[in-house]
Amino acid sequence: QANSLSSNVDTRTVKMKSRVLVSLLVTGLVPIVVVAYLALRQAEAALMKQAFDHLESVREVKRSQLESFFHERASDIVVLSRSSDVLAVSDALNSFHGAADAGPQAPFRVGSIQYQELIASAAPFLSGYRQVYGYYDLFILCRDHGHVMYSVAAEADLGANLSSGDL
Repeated sequence: QANSLSSNVDTRTVKMKSRVLVSLLVTGLVPIVVVAYLALRQAEAALMKQAFDHLESVREVKRSQLESFFHERASDIVVLSRSSDVLAVSDALNSFHGAADAGPQAPFRVGSIQYQELIASAAPFLSGYRQVYGYYDLFILCRDHGHVMYSVAAEADLGANLSSGDL
């Protein structure tokens, strides 16, 4: 019986030791797991904030670049529109427009020899300007009717009416 009592006590001691060990492990691991989870969440939030902050700064840089680009293009247009070459050809085209009796609904006739002679003096300047500044095309428009009176590229839009035409 002493052996069996000793064996019983040993078994209880082992069970008790196992329970205490498991309790201590659980008690120690649960806070570690909770702290690790909270740290992960906090790190995730910090990374998201950093990414959004970076995107916002990139957005501001791009906005500034776009504003600068359009401001420069507007300045280019103002300078070009005040040049003596453009003013002279614009006045000549407006006179030709009036003499050709191009109405508000009709296209502007650009096929005549008189028209070709008229634009011949301005074409080198405007073509050079377009090339230097990297524009695809430059236009001179009729303010009253919306006719494309001049186009450096001289594509299908030349002579078209922007107010009432297909463009």
